Amino acid sequence: MLNYLEQQSIEKNFLLQSNFILFSLCTNDVANLGPNLAIEYCRLLIERTRQLFPRLKSIGWLALSPRHKPSKLYNSSEIDNKNKEFNQLLNKLSNEMNFQIINANLQKQHMHDDGLHPSIHSGRILIERAIKNWFSKQKDTVSSSNLDNFDKRNNLAQNNFNKRNHNNQQKQQHYRYQYQQNQQYYNKQQQ
Repeated sequence: MLNYLEQQSIEKNFLLQSNFILFSLCTNDVANLGPNLAIEYCRLLIERTRQLFPRLKSIGWLALSPRHKPSKLYNSSEIDNKNKEFNQLLNKLSNEMNFQIINANLQKQHMHDDGLHPSIHSGRILIERAIKNWFSKQKDTVSSSNLDNFDKRNNLAQNNFNKRNHNNQQKQQHYRYQYQQNQQYYNKQQQ
């Protein structure tokens, strides 16, 4: 996603004129890397998004849905708990970095039989409604013009980025090590 955003910034396309951006990411990252490493990637993505697109007034992130399809690291009950853990970390990060969480409040009954995707009959409808409501609210907020707060948020985000940038590499090394340990454990379990 970072590469895509970098390219959009370079090409000076419509994203540069956007007021809002919404991310719906990390299902596979949580399943394959774990919630801690996935949230660090989210942090980097939010920081870089604000740098590349300083005109953005709001950033939203769609919370992960329930999941019961196992991954290579987690069985079906563990993966749902990891998604919940990620959503808690995402909520904490949203408060820290001033972006919004969009929660469609999906439950197990709103999920497809595959245990991964929202059902077309209820899950998708709930997600679409939550996204539409979020964009409508953002549009109304911008229309009533709260641009002073936007500038303060941008300055805060830049200051936070500068403070954390120097230790992100150490954190990433730690999470990579943790991922390798999880992989070794998984491989032993498969034998």
